[in-house]
Amino acid sequence: MQPLVSLLSVDKQNRQPVYLQIAGQLTGLIRNGGLPAGHRLQSTRLMAELLQVHRRTVVRAYEELLAQGW
Repeated sequence: MQPLVSLLSVDKQNRQPVYLQIAGQLTGLIRNGGLPAGHRLQSTRLMAELLQVHRRTVVRAYEELLAQGW
């Protein structure tokens, strides 16, 4: 499996907030089987560094996943 961050892309010019882009892509990977059950996500600090976004953006994305029951 490819490193998770290589499967994610962030478009800061998109009207959709970045945290929703990240959360949406992660749920898409889960649905497609690209992210196996029980897979641990990177820490918010590491994910933010790899995606070149603020850590709070990743925290909001992870919170969104939790709120949706993922």
